[in-house]
Amino acid sequence: MELIAELQSLAKQLRNLTPTDPELADAVGDLRAVETTLADIRHRWERLAHELDPVQDHDRSRRIDDNRHVGTPTAVGQRWELVPNYVNVRSYRSAPILAAVMQQLDETGLRGSMSDALRILSEADVVRITWMWSNLEKFCKQHHITLTTQAGAVDDDGDVAGAMVGVVRVSKGVNRVPIKEET
Repeated sequence: MELIAELQSLAKQLRNLTPTDPELADAVGDLRAVETTLADIRHRWERLAHELDPVQDHDRSRRIDDNRHVGTPTAVGQRWELVPNYVNVRSYRSAPILAAVMQQLDETGLRGSMSDALRILSEADVVRITWMWSNLEKFCKQHHITLTTQAGAVDDDGDVAGAMVGVVRVSKGVNRVPIKEET
């Protein structure tokens, strides 16, 4: 886009400037306002990448560093490709997790009270104020506890029935991946 090329040219010119002392505060403030406006535009455009279908025939060999970026792009240009990012947001149902740990403690001959379960889970860095997914998963595997999950949030309502952990996939922007220009 022609306007972006102009912005790049202006940015290079700004890089070589230093405002005078009386100009400094306004220059910094105005530049930050421009950055914010440009970031808002970029974020709006990046959201569009989540609405596009994945590019089926994309060529990973064009990536400058394929080891750093995984995923399939939804948009590919001459210099960049956009690869949507996702993050899993988990919710935990404490009662069935604690019940499973207490049962496992009983089966191994240890006293399986709630306080024992919480102490052991805390010592294993499984639980603090919130559940720690990776550590919980590892703990359950080590102690042969079936960790149940479901798509969507779970309510921590004290009920031991149903999934222990809910997983919601939330958009987390896109990676801007530099690629080699076509010759």
